Parts: sequence; structure tokens; C-alpha cells
Amino acid sequence: MLFIRRDRSRRAVLRALRRLERERSRVRVEIENVGISFVSTLTVVREMVLIPRPPDIRRHIPVGGMVRCRLPWDRDKYLRMEIVTAQYKLPWKTFHVIICNWPEEILGQAPRRHDRFNTSRYKNIRLVLPGIEQPLRVIDISEGGCKVLLPAGLPDDAIRPGGNLGFGRITLGTRVAIELENLIPRVVRRGDNVVTVGLEMFVEEDGPSHQNLRRLLASIEHRETSRVVPQNI
Repeated sequence: MLFIRRDRSRRAVLRALRRLERERSRVRVEIENVGISFVSTLTVVREMVLIPRPPDIRRHIPVGGMVRCRLPWDRDKYLRMEIVTAQYKLPWKTFHVIICNWPEEILGQAPRRHDRFNTSRYKNIRLVLPGIEQPLRVIDISEGGCKVLLPAGLPDDAIRPGGNLGFGRITLGTRVAIELENLIPRVVRRGDNVVTVGLEMFVEEDGPSHQNLRRLLASIEHRETSRVVPQNI
């Protein structure tokens, strides 16, 4: 019986991968635990899955880490695969790929998991906080949190991990305002002349700001998906 279930799971995985490849579907790819996500396509080569790697990714992708790819026709299902090669240059192509092992099965959506979107190319998404005069540029956002870039000259203790910042507001130019009930800084990272802060954020569920946040995320996802050109491997 166990063998039969595994065989059915494997056939379901094969059908999903072949459909993604046949339709050249654009899928959301997330590298777990490192905060990297992007939109790409998948190609099956023997027992491996090849994912074209965007050229603007500079952060380290660990071998042995896990990739999560959501199925576009069922937002509650995803494939989870182990990375065996983080950056491989195909001899006949100009781009690199991430190579993953064959996924074991199609999984259901993990509870309380939020899709994260890289917003670093959008310069008009800002976080407004009380006590900080300059709005902070949002470079990553999800339903449950965001990452902001701290401006030069801001004191190191202006935002401390674990502290409660109280209310805030995310703005998109002058058109959209998302009122936040609470903000809690979780991670502060310092790099070469760059300081970023990851914040957990709370929005009134099903209120106007929650709806605005969902519309903003849907718009970003649509833009990111539309700009990806499927790569033939």
C-alpha cells in the first residue's frame, strides 16, 4: 500500500512538472530561510529540475537548502525540492540555473506562510513611522511583514529588534495608504554602507487597509510575473 501511494505521488509530481514545462508557466520560487524569492520557469532534465536564476541575485544560495515553488493553477499547493547546485552555467546558454532534486510529492500550503515580494525596484513604496521624519523605503513585503532600508544618518538605536514601534503606515505614492496597527522589528542587518530592518507588521484583518495590502501584493505579483521571459533550456 505504501508503494502504491508513493507511485501515485510520483506520477502526480511528474504531471505537474510536465504541465509547468509544457505551458512555460511562470511560478513563484522561494529559497527557504534566506529571504530570496523570484518568478521563473521550470525545466525537467532526467531526474533533475532546472530553474533559471535571475542575474540580479547576489546573495548566497546554499546547496542542500530547499526551494518552494507554488503551482499557478492551485495556490494552496506547492513543490518542495532540495538544491544540489546553486549556480550552473549551461554550455549552450548565456544564463545560469539552479539545479534541484526531483520533488517527492505535491504538498499543501504551510499554515501562516506568506509570499514575500522583492520591491527594491519600486522606489515609491514607503513606510512612515512616528518619530522618524524621513519615510523608509520598503524593499521587501508580505502580508505579515516588510523589510526597509534605513537612511544614512539615522541613529543606530532608532529601531531596536524586539521593540514595539506602535502604529505606522505604508504608502504607495499618494494613492494608497495601508494603516498598520503595530510593528515589531525582528532583524537588523548591517552591510557595506547599508542597514536593513525586517519588521513584523499587523493589519486589521478584513479591514480597508488589509484589502489595500492584498491589492498591492497582487499588483506586484502580476507585474513580476508579466516581466519574466520564459527561458528555453
